Formats: sequence, C-alpha cells, structure tokens
Amino acid sequence: MNPKFLRIFTTITILLFISCSHFSGKVQLNEEEKSLYTSVHRSLKSFEGIEQAKETYVLLYRNWEYSGFWNDLESWKMSQELFENICIDYWKIPKSNIKLIEHDRAGALEFYLKNFKGKRLILYFVSHQSSKKQIILNNGAEYPTRRFASLLNKLKAKTLLIFDTCHAEALKPMLANKNISVFYASPESKEAYDFRPRGQKPTLNEMSEKTRKFIKAAWGVNVKSVSPFGFFVVKALLEDSYEGFKLNSLMALVRSYNRRMTKITGLGRYPGLSWDDRAGWGGLVLR
Repeated sequence: MNPKFLRIFTTITILLFISCSHFSGKVQLNEEEKSLYTSVHRSLKSFEGIEQAKETYVLLYRNWEYSGFWNDLESWKMSQELFENICIDYWKIPKSNIKLIEHDRAGALEFYLKNFKGKRLILYFVSHQSSKKQIILNNGAEYPTRRFASLLNKLKAKTLLIFDTCHAEALKPMLANKNISVFYASPESKEAYDFRPRGQKPTLNEMSEKTRKFIKAAWGVNVKSVSPFGFFVVKALLEDSYEGFKLNSLMALVRSYNRRMTKITGLGRYPGLSWDDRAGWGGLVLR
C-alpha cells in the first residue's frame, strides 16, 4: 500500500474513532484516573450514611418508554439509576427498602402510597406532565396531577419528593401536607430538558468531565444523556465531600450548577430548579 495513502487512511480512521467515541458518551479512563476516582468512591462509601437510613424507604416511580408521540425518557431513567446508587452506596439505605414501579397505569403507585406504613419516604417521580396538569402514563393516558397530590396529602410519613417532570411546580399549590419537602425540576410554565454531558457544548463538557469519569469509575456507567438533577447530585457529592454535608447544601449546589448551565450560550432554555423544604429535610446530614 502506498505509504502516503496509508498515513491518510490511518489519520481518517483515528479521527472517526475519536468522533464516534466523543458523541457515543463512552468514557475513557487512564490508569491514574481509574485509581483516583475509585479511591474517591471508596472514601464516600466509608461514611456511615444518613440518619435513620434503615428506616428510610425509597420509591422510584417512572414512566419512560412511551407509545404514541411522546418522547421516551431514558435520560430521566438514568438520573434515577444514579440516585439509586447514591442511596445504597453512600446513604446506606438498604436495597430491600427501595421499590421500583415503572410503566404503571397508576394502580401500583396508588396502592403503594395508600398502604405505606413507614415513617420516612423518598419518592423520586419521573413521567411526562402536560401544561394542563395531567401526568402522562406510558400508554399516553392522562392521570390528573391533582389526584397524585391527593395521595401525597394523605401521607403521614415524612416525605422527600423529587418531582423530575415538565411543569413540575404545577403540583405546588395542590399540596397541603406539611410533611412533604419537594424538589421541583421546572416552574409551572416551563418544560424540563435533559442534556448530554459530552458533545453538546465545550463549556458544558468541561463542567461535566470529572463527574462523568467518576461515574464510570464508581459504577461502570457511561452517561450519554441525563436529567440535570441526577447528574448534578453526583457532582455535588463529589466536589463537596466533607463531613457534616447537609441536604440543603446539596440542593443549593444542584441549583447553582443548573444556573451555570443556563448561562452557557445556547442552553438558556433550561428551566430554573426550586426547593420547598416545608418538612425540614434540608437539615439531614448526608455524611
């Protein structure tokens, strides 16, 4: 083969490989990075976990594969999976306390909440929600947000709700239960968006690089796209790893990272995030 042609062919092949790897979301770690991030992961796992971890239950509720014209929500599913890893590895919540309900017609959700007898519940909720205050089930059927609120209002448990949906704050005026603190992924008038930690914007790539590599080293996961909440929670835990770190501080960091993202040219459409801590979850020491 002609040496000049071989050099050109090799160069093109390498560039194509780099390009495909770049946009695929696959993370490449050298040995030094593997050692560093694995060590950080072990350090975070060494903390005792949150107060009353064994008495804390987690419900991961998600509709993410949709029929009809609704987009699938793989990115929000990824956020939930990252959060589940955090609950088990860092917060020491027993895996047996974590329940997954997905692609539900709301029957399993209602049964769980109506029959929940525990004292502490974390509910991470993922689904489409329309501007008409309707939760969209995976078959396209509508489930009134008000009906979901009525279930929450009857809960006696101290509850942390992560409402990772479009038009999230539409739920806020419907909640009368002072035992519930809520993280809202969007204002009532705004849609929520996912993002690609690599390949979307150079500034966002740089902002996300360490977190992506940490996630790969800790859990073997290549994050291609994700909702801001799940990714930024990991980023917050990674960058502020001191003892005495509280949930209020974590939520403040998540919101701060989101504001930084919205200031990147072309990403201004991302909605603001909000935190309503009426139940006092913010004082929870995470490590």
